[in-house]
Amino acid sequence: RSARNLTEALQCVSQQWPDLVVSDFHLGDREPDGLELIEALRKQADQRGQGHPPAVLMTGDVSPQLESRAREAGVAILHKPVRPQVLRTSLVELITRARQAQG
Repeated sequence: RSARNLTEALQCVSQQWPDLVVSDFHLGDREPDGLELIEALRKQADQRGQGHPPAVLMTGDVSPQLESRAREAGVAILHKPVRPQVLRTSLVELITRARQAQG
């Protein structure tokens, strides 16, 4: 499923909980950023009593501040331009780690 903003993302997860979240960092001038979107989804997971899906943030921003925010949130970052093979490998690793953590 795909969503263009936080509202659509929350609607999508209300219909089907994601195995993985991939978000761009810059979602639009009036939208929360991708990390805020991931945090909102995690808050909804907590309310529903579900685990947090693994998340990856794609961005062209290489600032230390963003790196720090993502690290604190436990969110992987892929810097643009993202090659398809790198994306595929990263997603498989995130899903594998999430499944191992579940037991």
